[in-house]
Amino acid sequence: MRAHCETFAREVLPAIRALIAQKLVKEMGLKQSEAAKLLGVTQATISHYINLRRGKVTKLLQAKEVASSLDEVAARIVKERASITPDDLCQICRKARMHLAASGGARASRRQPKSPQQPSRP
Repeated sequence: MRAHCETFAREVLPAIRALIAQKLVKEMGLKQSEAAKLLGVTQATISHYINLRRGKVTKLLQAKEVASSLDEVAARIVKERASITPDDLCQICRKARMHLAASGGARASRRQPKSPQQPSRP
């Protein structure tokens, strides 16, 4: 079983960055280089996010609670011209995990209970 943060780093974080990058560039009018600086990635990465070559967006991140957090973070980044923080990412991750738990999400349903260990054979 993988830890929440491992799953987050591999699957959710790129999608979060992609959604925020799209909001910053397409909706809020920032240049890709400005968005890259605020998200702590390269301009090329932002280009990949915008052109959907990286950071595939999952249905989880389109959930109402999670989407509102993404909007709040994007607005704060633009307003304060501040970089995304670990607290921002943790807030979004917590909401995503709560949504998954409440909906009996895919990850929760895929987990198999541990089977009792068989006695070892000599």
